[in-house]
Amino acid sequence: ILQVLSTTKTDTFSHGTATFTDVTGLSQAITPADNTNKVLVTATISIGVNIGVDNACFIKLLRDSTEIGSGASDGSNRVECMASAVPSNTNAIQTVSISYLDSPASASSVTYKIQIAASNGGDVYVNRSHSDTDATPLARCSSTITVMEVRA
Repeated sequence: ILQVLSTTKTDTFSHGTATFTDVTGLSQAITPADNTNKVLVTATISIGVNIGVDNACFIKLLRDSTEIGSGASDGSNRVECMASAVPSNTNAIQTVSISYLDSPASASSVTYKIQIAASNGGDVYVNRSHSDTDATPLARCSSTITVMEVRA
C-alpha cells in the first residue's frame, strides 16, 4: 500500500428521483504514483428511505465520470448499480459497505465518488432515516470513502 486517503461525511443528504446524483461530500481524489498501480476503494454508506412508497436506494461507484463495479445489465427495468439498500422501516438506517479494486491506468489525479438514486421516486437519504425525528432510538450516522493505492 503506497498511500491511503479518506473522506468522512457527517452531514445529511437527500435525493428524491430515480436519476443518479453525486452525494455531496462523499468523494475522494488520489494521484497514483504509477499508471500500472491499482486503487482499492472501500466505502460505508448509511442509507435511509421512504419505504411507504415501496422505495429502495441504489448506489453507484464512479471513477471521475465512469461508472465502475456495477452489476451486468439484464432486461429493461433492472437498475445497474453496485449495491442497494432497503431499510426495514422509516425509522431505520441501513449501512452498506462496498469494496472495489480498480485499475485506473493513470498517474494523474482521479476522483472516486458515490452516487445514489431512488427506485420509485420516493426520498432516499444519507446519514439519516426517513422520519429523522429527534427521538430515541433514531440516529444520525456518518459515511466514509477510502482509497488506497496498491503497487502493481
